[in-house]
Amino acid sequence: YSAIQELIRNITDKDISKIESQVDVVELMTKDTTELEHQCLYFAKGELARQRDENNDKAMELYMKAIHITLPDFDGKNPLRSNLLTFDEIMIINAIAILYAESGNIMLAIQLDIWLKEYMEGKIVDGTMKIAKYPMILYNLSNWFGNMKCHREAYMMADQGIDFCIKYGNLAAFPILVTNKGVALAELREYQEAKTYLHQAITIFESMKKYDHVQPIIDWCKLHYDIEF
Repeated sequence: YSAIQELIRNITDKDISKIESQVDVVELMTKDTTELEHQCLYFAKGELARQRDENNDKAMELYMKAIHITLPDFDGKNPLRSNLLTFDEIMIINAIAILYAESGNIMLAIQLDIWLKEYMEGKIVDGTMKIAKYPMILYNLSNWFGNMKCHREAYMMADQGIDFCIKYGNLAAFPILVTNKGVALAELREYQEAKTYLHQAITIFESMKKYDHVQPIIDWCKLHYDIEF
């Protein structure tokens, strides 16, 4: 159990080298266990296929192999709204949605993450996993609605995520959601309010020493809206 939890943390952190080494540890320990203990292992291998190898077909195969251990009726596209979901299942379904978005099927990605969003709002009251995962699902939805030019919906997802982060103290997701709110406002031509939120995002990233996030925001604002910081 501890080894699997460590693997989940590595997946959440997107640390490829740690995922690789922990996969070896978990694989050795799950040789003689039931199929259930292999779910996280297949998921981790799917993450390596997507992030390290850029092999989306292999990643989807592994994600579906993982999810079918506990949700054999899930076809990878249509929500099973009557089912209860574990956090592992939520992570895997979210990964499938991300894969669809990266492949250009954004509406399918939105459909799956809307399911997860509504499930977490209705069935999961609190807990550390919700605090970590729920804002990232809202962040995904904000991105994908923005890509579909649905900027009002993108704004609403980002704003909801910001409120959640403030309430529960999720610092990691907070500045990226503030950025998305600013971008959505700019797309809605609310330039002065957009500048306020984008400036806040830059300040937060700088205070967190995440300087690699700062320049892309500055360049994007100058290029698209002639907003300077």
